[in-house]
Amino acid sequence: MEWISRFWKFDLPSQEIISSIVLKGCHIVPVGSSRNHADDKDWRLSFCIAEKTLIETFNHTQILVYGSLKLVLKEIIEKQNIAQLLCSYFLKTVIFWVVEETSSSYWIPQNIILCFHLCLRRLIQFVNDEDCPNYFVRSNNMFRERFNKSQKKFCYRFYAIFLPMGGNGCCKLKLWKDFRTL
Repeated sequence: MEWISRFWKFDLPSQEIISSIVLKGCHIVPVGSSRNHADDKDWRLSFCIAEKTLIETFNHTQILVYGSLKLVLKEIIEKQNIAQLLCSYFLKTVIFWVVEETSSSYWIPQNIILCFHLCLRRLIQFVNDEDCPNYFVRSNNMFRERFNKSQKKFCYRFYAIFLPMGGNGCCKLKLWKDFRTL
């Protein structure tokens, strides 16, 4: 699997974590919308244990950014009727990629809004390119044929709330208003 031998620019995750994840393996789970899983014929790899292991290595800022992304999903995305297009799993994938591609020294409390902003930018890139590679199986594009033109425009309008204003767009969220008063 490519993930095991990937070039780690910032040596994250550590070799110890990679080895632990490899030893734990992954699951093969049915895919389908039916309630009767006996009829399911499609299967996929599930990396839920690996994901949990990686999240357990997150520092405080990374956890806050991940939680904030999930709150954006709840506060904004679900209210804008694009929840069927973007889900929590995609946000988790985004933060895995961004954490891997940035130095751990960047993930400090003073940079929390910038880190959040960086994750949103990556999500926009994935939508724009229609390519959101699964974190563990890069060749699995989770956005292949996911968006039509009008859905992409709708997603861009959502992003426009945040990006033109830099970090200040993030401050419009109730979450960040509360955070700034701490």
